[in-house]
Amino acid sequence: MLFRSGDHVAIGDCEGVVQTIALRTTALRTGDGRLAVMPNLTVFQSVILNSTAFDQRRYSVTLPVDAATDLPLLVRAAHSALAALGGVAAEPAPTVQPRVEPDGRRVLAVSFWFDYRAHDPEAVSGELLSRIWGASSGTADASSATAGAGPVSTLTEGSEARPTGVLGEGRTRDVGVARPGGRATPHSGPD
Repeated sequence: MLFRSGDHVAIGDCEGVVQTIALRTTALRTGDGRLAVMPNLTVFQSVILNSTAFDQRRYSVTLPVDAATDLPLLVRAAHSALAALGGVAAEPAPTVQPRVEPDGRRVLAVSFWFDYRAHDPEAVSGELLSRIWGASSGTADASSATAGAGPVSTLTEGSEARPTGVLGEGRTRDVGVARPGGRATPHSGPD
């Protein structure tokens, strides 16, 4: 079976939780609370993406990095934070990749797999960011480093084919720019 009641699926241009599967129609509850009823002929002629088919999902945290930041220190801090974080799967292995975005911003992309049913993705991303900032600044508690941070980074889930910035139905997690000394400051550029 491709999906069942309660699964979170995307069928063509429609995404939501399967409410009913009848002889002629399938009904989804969309992320904004609407009911989408589709003919099964349309459903089974469309590409179906079932987000709840497997226990683990790939999540990414993208952290913008100031040009003056000690990048090797930040990469080591990210690897240490991933190793210390409970629930992160060993296989596939987490990745930490510094890169330059098309708009010229420097970022650190941290990707990892974990069981989304056993762990809250937003809590895990917050803990990961706190540990990265704490390790890169040399402090045990990085909560002061994130205070007042503006919206600049996004937790994403899914494969590379999913749009950047999507966590389920448009939920995102904002963080600040990493600066030398581990201080996060508001981001002034575009996201």
